[in-house]
Amino acid sequence: MDNQYMRRVELYIGDIRFTFPEFTIYFRVEYDDSEDLNDAEIKIYNLSDETKNRIKKGMDVILNAGYEGDVGNIFFGRIEEAKTTKQRTDKITKILAIDASEEWLNNTINKTYKAGIRASQILQDIISVSGLSVGVVQLAKDITYQRGRTINGRIPNVVSQISKDCDSKVTITKGLIYIREGEQGDDIRFLFNAQRGLIGTPERFEDDDASGYEVTSLLNHRVQTDSLINVQSSTANGQYRVRKVVFTANRRDFYCDMEVVG
Repeated sequence: MDNQYMRRVELYIGDIRFTFPEFTIYFRVEYDDSEDLNDAEIKIYNLSDETKNRIKKGMDVILNAGYEGDVGNIFFGRIEEAKTTKQRTDKITKILAIDASEEWLNNTINKTYKAGIRASQILQDIISVSGLSVGVVQLAKDITYQRGRTINGRIPNVVSQISKDCDSKVTITKGLIYIREGEQGDDIRFLFNAQRGLIGTPERFEDDDASGYEVTSLLNHRVQTDSLINVQSSTANGQYRVRKVVFTANRRDFYCDMEVVG
């Protein structure tokens, strides 16, 4: 099934649309369940001078990918850098993008909240001016600030601090903010096995934070940080939470490389 003629990629940069195979488009998109911003490196080959000059820092980027008949979004963000270089006979436009809004990156909050306010109320208020939409806000514990709470600082720092008060983590994925207990996730109801996209045999890993499996599959747009997936193999069997996923598209590969725990 992993035939390059079955692959489909749609890339939107502002109001410009590129598609594969009409254009050669390679990418590497990485998500993990830390507070670090997700990022994408996208390469487009042999654009006209007029087109490449239209691609600027700050423009919105939407990247959809999959196989014929099953294409979906794997990245939504904004351009941090775009430059074109020459490699032999090719002109390669490389775009670096991050999964965050201008407001999230640059806005600050200086505000005092009344006594008795809940953490969830403060977070909803801050998110409303963050340029992001709510994916999930489901705190491990929704504490009450009996004496009120004064906040002062950049939006990411303030959201992180309030979330930690509530024993919850913050992730941003595709322009949506998720604040929830560390082990929670979204069941995408997908089974990976030898007949359904699984490549090779999952390998066991162990580090300071967790243990689980490294899983490689054909590119599947449904997967993101905190997806709950089912794996059936000679090593990993059962439901797991995705703590990291890397989407790769190049001349040879069109894969998801996942770290799953659970």
